[in-house]
Amino acid sequence: NRVGCSTPVEALKEIRRMKDNWRG
Repeated sequence: NRVGCSTPVEALKEIRRMKDNWRG
């Protein structure tokens, strides 16, 4: 877990954050 996703909630937050970066 290089992203540091210890819980599903954390993983979801990371995914949403990445999507935000992609959109710009």
